[in-house]
Amino acid sequence: MRHFFALILLFSSSITFANDQVDIRQLRQRYYAAVQSASVTEKLYGELKKQTKPSPIILAYIGSLEALKAKHALNPYYKIQYLKAADQTMRKAVKADPDNLEIRFLRYSYQYYVPEFLGYSEEKKEDVAVIVAQISAGNFRKQDKDLVKNVLGFLEETKAVSLSELNKLNAVLAQH
Repeated sequence: MRHFFALILLFSSSITFANDQVDIRQLRQRYYAAVQSASVTEKLYGELKKQTKPSPIILAYIGSLEALKAKHALNPYYKIQYLKAADQTMRKAVKADPDNLEIRFLRYSYQYYVPEFLGYSEEKKEDVAVIVAQISAGNFRKQDKDLVKNVLGFLEETKAVSLSELNKLNAVLAQH
């Protein structure tokens, strides 16, 4: 989990928050705070839902915030409703940008924590496969090395990849 939090802070592209544009760095920092706070989750979710044409990455953050709303909810009925919403939103984000490492990682990271019997963890293997493929192909910028290190740390922590595969991915990272 610590790698997930560090990862959110390390993504490097930026956009601004007014007029349907979002400063992605600020969003990531606020998302990190939302993981621990229901009120921050609600506020950030409300702001992002006002986007008239959210980009796929913003959709992914909306979906992740819906999953956080499930985490913070006390009532089991609402927990399930938020997970359903998160699932639908994340499907849209992935469909719009299926090779986006950040989108796949956001979905994998929340699905990892959802009990599998609920049926909202079905894409974990697919997401890991895309993440691994993107890293293997070197589809990240030099300034994203810390990001990739943290993704790999989370994959290792969650035992999503074998040690040999992890070593191969670390070798790719070392070459960049």
